[in-house]
Amino acid sequence: MTNSTKHFIAALVISVPVVAILMLVKMMAPVKEGKASDFWYQACGVDIGSADHDSIGGVYQPHGDWYIYYQLGMDEEFLFRVPRAQAVTAFPEVVRKIKLSALRTNALPMVVGRAAAVLDRYPPVAGLTPERFLSLIHGERLQDLRNKDPSLYDYEVQIEQAFEARWNQIRHYWMNVVFESAYFGGLILFVFWPWLRKRGGWAWAIHLGSLPVLLMLPYYCGYATWTLTGVGPSGGILYPWVVFWFRDFPIWTGADQWSLENIPKFLLPLSQDPGPMLAISVRGALGPVTALAIGAGIAICISAGVRFAKLRNQQT
Repeated sequence: MTNSTKHFIAALVISVPVVAILMLVKMMAPVKEGKASDFWYQACGVDIGSADHDSIGGVYQPHGDWYIYYQLGMDEEFLFRVPRAQAVTAFPEVVRKIKLSALRTNALPMVVGRAAAVLDRYPPVAGLTPERFLSLIHGERLQDLRNKDPSLYDYEVQIEQAFEARWNQIRHYWMNVVFESAYFGGLILFVFWPWLRKRGGWAWAIHLGSLPVLLMLPYYCGYATWTLTGVGPSGGILYPWVVFWFRDFPIWTGADQWSLENIPKFLLPLSQDPGPMLAISVRGALGPVTALAIGAGIAICISAGVRFAKLRNQQT
């Protein structure tokens, strides 16, 4: 087989994970496309049409051209974004529904009552914008928490600060695409190297024996760290699904625990955060020391097989 043919095959194989990443990039996005009706329902408690009444959630303050709301799951917080133009277009209907609710009854749900109180003090005709409206509701909510229990107020402030860091990670989601494409491309090239360069059995032993550790190395360094918990594949794009195959690995030693705790987590800022969790379950993983042991076993088997084949050829 010519070198050009080998290079073509290697390039073709390298393109497979890149294509898979591009196919998964929308599904694994840390923030999904939402609906204006769901946003305003979470923000004000009024339904302007087809809102999801079954989800527990809330809103964050607008960021740039996006209005952001969330729905809580047991293991993560699901984020959704709505283009500002859509949310602003629905604002007059939101105001109408809030006023209508206030006219029908004095016993309004807390979130609707808070919105109605803001409208009484700052009517839209006085220049109340949607952003200002949301900011005033947010301020009212924080003040209510502070009056009720300062610890609840402090907790809410911490949640909002954590979201700011999370939103910054979301803005750099494109870096996950670049990182994983480069990582899988480099990993495949590393595996193919003995074949491309016509190396012997020892090269195959070293390269294939290193594969378990290299495959798990981003995880050990803080990438997609929540994948092997109840959250499931998260934090990245394709890589979490690859690592997910090693969930509930039956071998875990004290050396694995010590190694995992002491390996620098320099990839943690790149990993997407699943957000606040109501509960979390921890699952087993392929530990660093166990991965090294498995890799050493693979290398020994390959070396022994090559040695046996040479001896057999010499005898014949």
